[in-house]
Amino acid sequence: MNLTVKQGQTVALVGVSGCGKSTIVQLFERYYDTQSGEVCIDNHNVRNLSIRHLRDKMAVVGQEPTLFNMTIRENIMYGLSKCTQKEIENAARRANIHDFIVSLPKLVQETLDKARKGRTCLVIAHRLSTIQNADQIVVCRDGHVVEQGTHQTLLSRRGIYYNFVQRQNR
Repeated sequence: MNLTVKQGQTVALVGVSGCGKSTIVQLFERYYDTQSGEVCIDNHNVRNLSIRHLRDKMAVVGQEPTLFNMTIRENIMYGLSKCTQKEIENAARRANIHDFIVSLPKLVQETLDKARKGRTCLVIAHRLSTIQNADQIVVCRDGHVVEQGTHQTLLSRRGIYYNFVQRQNR
């Protein structure tokens, strides 16, 4: 796999589970080294950099950050054996938290956008709506790059990425 990320760019990696997205990040962090080829940052092979230095210079944000020990839904349903989605939404409205809950994805995205400013970011995406503004979207399959481009470019090609987006929009 050959992947070049320019300084200050946001590059999103997408693909089915097991295609190599997390492995790429783990190689950058040197959780293990490559069997062949090399991983370079600023033209420096990561094998020649101390692991401590490397990890001090990067941060990894997990794919599924945990805000609560239970989901908001589970918190609202706590103590009830059965509850419909409508009843949960009504309870959230009565507690004056419905608008806040609905705004969470936007709020999280805005916070991440601010944190990314001026930094080079490699994003593993499950929710494709969060990466539409990435400078580059890289579609991986079986450890290879099979498509690469902006959101609009990849949609217009009507390939794998287009199909991912269509499935998520259903």
